[in-house]
Amino acid sequence: EKAKKEVSLPASLINTYFQIFEFAVNKGQTSGGKNKGKTNAEMDQAMKSRLLGALLTGVNRAHPYLPANDAGMEQHIDSLYKIAHVAPPSACTQALMLLFHLAVGSNDGEQTEEKKADT
Repeated sequence: EKAKKEVSLPASLINTYFQIFEFAVNKGQTSGGKNKGKTNAEMDQAMKSRLLGALLTGVNRAHPYLPANDAGMEQHIDSLYKIAHVAPPSACTQALMLLFHLAVGSNDGEQTEEKKADT
């Protein structure tokens, strides 16, 4: 019998979203040195902005369904801070909202466990 690590569907979705994000960021860094026309660069930036917004929307929608004991989101906190600093305002707001939910959610879980222990 193999000891298989069980991953929930929301955690798998979130990992996929962040892998797509990292691929898009790495692709943008490698193709950033090429000479492109201004319109192509603007279209590329708009496409990345829409992609980033869609990925963050997916992460925000999947996050509430993560199991309480799942610590998979902690490995993506650095990516969320990077998004918050370099992304357009709409994506920045979504990243900050997700960081807020991560911070409040982890504290909320500890408080509910403490309340259960007190009763």
